[in-house]
Amino acid sequence: MAHTRVEFYQVDVRSVSMAQGWGWIATAGGYFAGAPAVWALMGLVWLIAMAVLTFIPFVGPLVAAFLMPVLAAGFVLAARKQDEGGPVQVGDLLIGFSHPRSAQLLTLGALSAAAQLAMMIITWLLTMLFVGAAAGGVMMGADPGAAAAGAGVGMVLVWLLALALWVPLVMALWFAPALVVLRGMSALDALKRSFEGCLENIGAFLLFGVIALAISFVALLPFGLGMVVWGPVLGAAVYSGYCDIYR
Repeated sequence: MAHTRVEFYQVDVRSVSMAQGWGWIATAGGYFAGAPAVWALMGLVWLIAMAVLTFIPFVGPLVAAFLMPVLAAGFVLAARKQDEGGPVQVGDLLIGFSHPRSAQLLTLGALSAAAQLAMMIITWLLTMLFVGAAAGGVMMGADPGAAAAGAGVGMVLVWLLALALWVPLVMALWFAPALVVLRGMSALDALKRSFEGCLENIGAFLLFGVIALAISFVALLPFGLGMVVWGPVLGAAVYSGYCDIYR
């Protein structure tokens, strides 16, 4: 079937203009507009799954990270199928589980979950370090205000470190599912190529990220229901960006 075809050949990274960061979103919106009911149903299934996992303490977010590349591949394959004139179906969201490259998608998920777990542990340990140092200083007679200020500065540094780790991880993961299912890459090669593609087009990627964050904020306001639309558009934007950058 068209949406499970895998093309094995060398991948070259193309540099595009910064404005294409918006172009990826606009193109993805066109895919959604082509079959809004189906895309919205896919978005609803995705949103319910992510919401349920979010409410499971500690383990839930890691399971979500593990499954995300497979679901992202579903959106990518649905967009590719629609791009080639085929009918989009709700079940396309789950096609990654039966795709010939499903093992590599799950490997991506495992690597993503492991990386996020490591980031959570590092952030927690550093947070406890600064909070403990502040509490210890107060017990030793230090000024509480100064100790609190020191802890606050430490927390800012912790979150800056988390951001510094998070952005490269997103860059490595962003196009990886598309490169696995459409170009037949291994998980590790896809991570590398995804990072290279984002880095080569950092202007477009940053513009895309700023716009995506703003729209995500608005989409989350009505109890997150806007993600029923925005989630699939984001997934389709991965495909439109992939088509623009990789050749």
